[in-house]
Amino acid sequence: MKTKNIPITAETVALFRTDRNEDRFSKYFVTNRIKRLYSLMKILLLGKTLENIINNRLELSKILDMEIKKEKPQQILEIASGFSTRGLEMTLSDKNLIYIELDLKEIIEKKRARI
Repeated sequence: MKTKNIPITAETVALFRTDRNEDRFSKYFVTNRIKRLYSLMKILLLGKTLENIINNRLELSKILDMEIKKEKPQQILEIASGFSTRGLEMTLSDKNLIYIELDLKEIIEKKRARI
């Protein structure tokens, strides 16, 4: 499957989530392309800057997860879901939860093919 139309952020977040063992499915979305680009970005953005950007993004995701667990909604609509596996994880643990993910066609196709 071609990945040239998949936004770099979706793959970068998957790479960071995999490196930190933050979910069991992200590894399926990490490509050699993103590994090479990440190495280059670390050089161009001085590594720590890039890591801070991604860490902030991951922290926001954790906060969102905590709020969802606290509020216990019956339905969730996630826009620009990327390669997030939040919907899969949550519906595996709550069979009554309705979780709808929206994103670009290429993202959804790759996600379906991998999971």
